[in-house]
Amino acid sequence: MKHIARKFLEKEGFKFLFYEKKIYGGRVDMLMENTKNGNKMAVECCSCRIDKAIDFLKEGGNKLMIVISPDTFDPKYIDYVIVERGPNWDKFLKFHEDYQSKCMKKIKNPLDNL
Repeated sequence: MKHIARKFLEKEGFKFLFYEKKIYGGRVDMLMENTKNGNKMAVECCSCRIDKAIDFLKEGGNKLMIVISPDTFDPKYIDYVIVERGPNWDKFLKFHEDYQSKCMKKIKNPLDNL
C-alpha cells in the first residue's frame, strides 16, 4: 500500500522523503513533500491516531492521506481520504485542546497525597 501511495503521489507532484518517519510522538508510514509549495503530505496505511493527525495538521499547509484497503489486499480496490484543515479548524482545535486539558486535570498524581 505504501508503494502504491508513493507512486500515486509522485505523479501528483510530490517527492518522497521518508518511510516510517518519527513525528509528534509517533511514526507516519510515509512522508512526502509537494514540489510546488514545500507542504508536507503524511501517509498512513489504514488506521491513524487522531492526536497524531491533529498535531501534524497544526502546521499550516500539511495534509494527511489515509489509505484504506479492504480485508484482502488487492491494488485495484484501494481507496483513500485526504484530511486537511478546513474553515472550522480554529474552532475545532480550541475544542480539542480544552477537552485534552480537562482530561489532564482529572488525572491524580499519587504524590499529591503525601
